[in-house]
Amino acid sequence: MMHGSTPTVLSATASFAELRYPDSFALSETSTGGLLLTYRPAAAFSPTVELLATPNSSPLAEATSGLLRAASERHPSALVVGADAWDYPVDSDAPRAHRLTVVAEEGAVDVVTVTYVWATGQEHVFLVARATPSQLHELASTFDWIAAQVVLRASTDGVLDAARGQGADAIERALSTRAGFPLPVLPSSAAFASAAPRLTDDDRTALIRGVGRARIGAWHGILSRASRGTDVADRLRAAGLVDDRGRLTADGSVVGQALFRATQVLVARVRRGDRAAVLGAYVAPGGRVVVVHDPTVAEQETAVPVDESHRFVAVMDAEKLPRFLCSWVGLTPFWPFGDDASATTVDIDRRVAEGETDVLVQRPSGSIYDVVATDGTWQRVGSPEDGIHPLRTDPPRAYFDSVLALCAQAFA
Repeated sequence: MMHGSTPTVLSATASFAELRYPDSFALSETSTGGLLLTYRPAAAFSPTVELLATPNSSPLAEATSGLLRAASERHPSALVVGADAWDYPVDSDAPRAHRLTVVAEEGAVDVVTVTYVWATGQEHVFLVARATPSQLHELASTFDWIAAQVVLRASTDGVLDAARGQGADAIERALSTRAGFPLPVLPSSAAFASAAPRLTDDDRTALIRGVGRARIGAWHGILSRASRGTDVADRLRAAGLVDDRGRLTADGSVVGQALFRATQVLVARVRRGDRAAVLGAYVAPGGRVVVVHDPTVAEQETAVPVDESHRFVAVMDAEKLPRFLCSWVGLTPFWPFGDDASATTVDIDRRVAEGETDVLVQRPSGSIYDVVATDGTWQRVGSPEDGIHPLRTDPPRAYFDSVLALCAQAFA
């Protein structure tokens, strides 16, 4: 459940449910009659788990749809990185709950919200866990364990009836038929659009040289005389990387230092048809990362030209890399109910040539390789067995967890 010694398990009761939790969390009651757990170790962002309920007789599918609508309304940057059935009783194939995972930018940090939702026929009950991406990497199993200990003060039959009810919201018909219970339509993630400045090889070289000219102990570098007053200087000034005197700004210094050191922690590649896009992430000072990337394959399909000497360059906190990367590779939510398949490497190349997508993310210690079918299902490519690469359905939350693991290794 967690690293270290075995925790003491505590319990608390609300009018609508009972909760068990490890003693690494402090308990308080909310003004609405819910329960709030706060992770005890001090941190800039304190992970929390809140148990609450709202009166509502609609079925589980509507509770899930409402959560997703609210997430996108609160945070336009929200990316749905998980939608799973949750809490299967032993005597039924239908889940009593859903687990939704959404990551969004909240001020200076990215926050992942994992919501477990039940419907009882009279109430919607929510367990809402919140943490930064690196904290989720450490606490994900703890959040799942706490959710598994929730005991509703409602009849099992009422909860199962609510889980099987369709309600008024749109339902994924084919998947609902295959799964045997109603699954609400998941929203499409907003298409990634590159917003960072686009720099040429000459621009990036000028930044690197500027860092080399920095005085000992100085924060900023300065462009060479040959670069001042040129198109290179104009582009760097427009990008906010140098000032009017040709001195590197704080961001310009960060980019220059990262590219000078060339410590690449992650690289990603996406292919579809005859198009490909590459992204590289470099360690930068102050817990930040510099990301250098092509337009996405989707952007290229809308006639954005690709020139390897012209790449987008963004500076971000390392905690923002998982959401950025998942958005850039095109991770979209889907209910993980599909048929596993197998294919050879030749088959994968053919599928890519015919319009499907393959996505590779790697660092020296590991990699993630997926094929994305035309129906939006992600399939993880396994190690070859007798020349055959097995594929298995790769739910978005599992993919996101893999990205978190790679990022944790990169910045350990």
